[in-house]
This record gives sequence, structure tokens and C-alpha cells, in this order.
Amino acid sequence: MTSTLIENLEQAAQIAKEGRASPLLGGEIGLTWTILATIALMAHGAIISGWTPLNPNFVGLVWLVYGVTGLLITAILARRLNNMSSASCTLTNQASRATWVSSGHVIVVVVMSIIVAINVNDYSFDLFNVIVPLAFSLATLSYAVLAKLTGQGYLRFAAILSGSAASVTLMIIHEPHMYFVAGILLFISGVIPSVIEIRKAQTA
Repeated sequence: MTSTLIENLEQAAQIAKEGRASPLLGGEIGLTWTILATIALMAHGAIISGWTPLNPNFVGLVWLVYGVTGLLITAILARRLNNMSSASCTLTNQASRATWVSSGHVIVVVVMSIIVAINVNDYSFDLFNVIVPLAFSLATLSYAVLAKLTGQGYLRFAAILSGSAASVTLMIIHEPHMYFVAGILLFISGVIPSVIEIRKAQTA
């Protein structure tokens, strides 16, 4: 029985090592959401700053298009990734999916809560601004967990930059230019790890 337990532990350790060495496969999905979110943030900032003839309420449609487009592209990419490589089943890739999907669920719940609060309590639409630093905070957590699991420096960099972005955007949360600042910081913190992951997956 003892030998069986030792063998199981050794097998678990080997699986963990293989998972740690396997590349993260979500680079294309991450790059998709980064580009879409950057465009949406910049468009949001331009609309509420009066740089366009569009009514400020139009930002709701901007984010609706962002969400629907992102989900459709993600579904296509996720199916292709699941079919092309067994690496998608590794511990690190499962953790990556879990952290990012969970973060997305949190944001959806917060958005729905804000919509209810605005309609029930007649709060200002500015309440939506809190989503930006929240999203950066969730990204910080996701990157930090993945950095710990994989030991990859670029993920630690992304975690630090995302955490800094959360702090900066929170300090200017009531300013229209917060969305422009967020777009720039998101592009930097999201594109770099996504491109690295894509390259690692291609050479694996």
C-alpha cells in the first residue's frame, strides 16, 4: 500500500512538472479580448469626452458589441484549441481557463448589479466606471496565479502592470480620460503576455 501511495505521488508530481513546462494556449483568446477591450475603452472615452457626435448613452451599445464579438470569437478559438492539443488539459491551462472565466463571471455579475442599482436607486451612470479598476484587479489576480504556477517572468510583469493600472484608474475614476489611460495600460499589459504565449505555443 505504501509503495502504491509513493507511486501515485510520484505520478502526480510528474504530471505537475509536465503541466508547468507546457505552454499556455490562451494567447489568441487573450489577444482578442485585449484588442476588443482597448477599442471599446478608447471609443467610450471619445464618446463621453464629446469628441464624437454620438450621445453618451451610445457607450452601452459599444460594450454590447464588445461582449458579443468577444464571446463569438472565443467560442471558435476555444474549440480549435481543445481539438488541436492535449496540452489544453494540463494543470496550468485548466487554471488559466478557470481564473479568466471566473473573472469574466464576476464582471458580468457586477455589471448586472450596477444596472439594477441605477434603475432602482436612480444612481448615476458613472457607477459603471468602477468596472475598469475592478477588471484590472481581477487580471492582476489571474496573472499572479499563473505566474506562480508556471514561474514565467512575463506573467509576473503583467500582474504588476495590471495591479498598477488598477491603482491608477481608481485614482482618476471620475475623469473621462480614465478610459484613454485604461486603454493604453490594457494594451501594454495584455498584448505582451498574449503574444509571448502564442509564440511559445507555436514552437512547442
